[in-house]
Amino acid sequence: SDEYLIEPRATQQWCEAQKGKESSDDISADLVASYKEIRGFFVYVRRVLARVGLIDRSATSVIPRVESVDASNTDRISRAIQRIRDSGADIAFVYLPTVEEIKSGQIYEFTEIEHAVLRFYEERLGVPTIYPADYSAFDGVTNFTVSPFDSHPSIDLQRAYGKYLAPIFSNALRNHGETGVE
Repeated sequence: SDEYLIEPRATQQWCEAQKGKESSDDISADLVASYKEIRGFFVYVRRVLARVGLIDRSATSVIPRVESVDASNTDRISRAIQRIRDSGADIAFVYLPTVEEIKSGQIYEFTEIEHAVLRFYEERLGVPTIYPADYSAFDGVTNFTVSPFDSHPSIDLQRAYGKYLAPIFSNALRNHGETGVE
């Protein structure tokens, strides 16, 4: 959609050619500038809407937040988990560390609601959360996100997550039935 909405030179062919490149070209620079303008426009629109009372001025995000597991509608999640359990599939619940946790080499302190969400999943899945004990799979990763405007994991980080998960799953499969992993 960048090709049609923002920059006609951002074709699929150009996009494919950019994969794995560390440096940017003129098209990349122009796209970043366009996104900055668009982001500024949306910030402006949000301020105007808040001024006229159409959105809550104090709202910092439009993403719904879990305030309480008990007050949340968890039926759909519970049904999906039950289907997985009914299938007889092996289950492992692995915690993927955030960029900040990877950089510091430790899991940050969870809030009460975060603990409640993790307990919800552990109880429904019937397995404990597996937390990272070794961060060496992330050694050398310096590019953590796709871009300043897209916080999805970079290819480097996706590969590191794979390296992080491989021994966990390998160990779980090797010790099937002995580790508490179903």
